[in-house]
Amino acid sequence: MGKANLGKVASDETREKMSQVRKGKPHSKEHSENIGKALKGRVITPEWREKLRQAALGRKMSEGAKKKMSDSKKGQKNHFYGKKHSEETKDRISDSRIVNGVACLDKNPAWKGGLSFEPYCPKFNEDLRRRVRAFFSDTCQMCGHVHQPGEKKMAVHHVNFRKDSCCTADVIPLFVTVCPGEKGSPSCHAKTNHNRGYWETCFTQLINNKYGGKCYVPKGSL
Repeated sequence: MGKANLGKVASDETREKMSQVRKGKPHSKEHSENIGKALKGRVITPEWREKLRQAALGRKMSEGAKKKMSDSKKGQKNHFYGKKHSEETKDRISDSRIVNGVACLDKNPAWKGGLSFEPYCPKFNEDLRRRVRAFFSDTCQMCGHVHQPGEKKMAVHHVNFRKDSCCTADVIPLFVTVCPGEKGSPSCHAKTNHNRGYWETCFTQLINNKYGGKCYVPKGSL
């Protein structure tokens, strides 16, 4: 863009013409290198990130565009295909979450405010977990995997993500069995930490509709 056009906003018609001209014409190697040099060292500030977010609000990507993006990241088209992080890179990632020798867990994208460090209710003991596993026949309620000899015990998951649900009057304690993700079994338990609202609704409906609101066998019945 020439100096005469600096500060001017192209019309939609002009942008469409520019788009049509560029279609099917990939950047030359030299052009790509120039773009890389121009972006090198650039830091995305919180203000810039917010502007990008605001600009994207309300926009919807077409199904065609979604498919193109998906296809561009499959197999060998993915720039990381067949590659692994070096030990040096792994150390850098680890060090980026450590300050003064202390792991800053809040830098982890899965951080939930330290909920994992909260103690379980005393009533959530091995006897209760055993009765929950027996109720669901040692079967994962997410993928249907049946516990096999030699595998780690099925994880007993708190449907409402409340570790104190057995000891508080404002929450109905609901549980399901899910794969712990160790010794060959799928890692279904880890999946529940993403989109928690979805899994809470999904498992609650499962317990109510399929099992009549029950999720463990009565105490003393085993």
